[in-house]
Amino acid sequence: MRGIAFIAYIVLLFSCSEQPFYSEKQEVDSLSWTYDTSKTFSVDITDTDPFYDMHLTVGHTTAYRYQNMYMRIITSFPETEDKIEQLNIDLAEKNGQWIGKCYGDNCLVKVYLLEKFKFADTGTYTFSFEQYARDKNLEGIEFLELEILKTEEQKS
Repeated sequence: MRGIAFIAYIVLLFSCSEQPFYSEKQEVDSLSWTYDTSKTFSVDITDTDPFYDMHLTVGHTTAYRYQNMYMRIITSFPETEDKIEQLNIDLAEKNGQWIGKCYGDNCLVKVYLLEKFKFADTGTYTFSFEQYARDKNLEGIEFLELEILKTEEQKS
């Protein structure tokens, strides 16, 4: 029954919001994200005029043992060198209360990676996410979903 409520929540969450320009969800095999398994998303950009927002949704279970999660993001650009950044995502408060939306044993945390930005060049951009925790196998992570949305023109 919990699975049905979780699926209904996902449908409701995304049916009421603006449709993304790009959206892809990648599952984590056996709920164990290893160092050697990155989640890679590629998007083709043909128009550099619009502004975009980029969101990452992390799905995890309540069996996740830590308050936060470290990741490395490797961005590959069509015309320039790759950029590597570290990202710390809080999944729980210090008191253990989960951040985001939880239904049963499943939780969602939405991270706003970039807002009101423009792609510099046309071509293929690749965003690779690697788990960067102390544990070789990070237990309890279910999926990553990357969304890119076209936004209104930036106000001065």
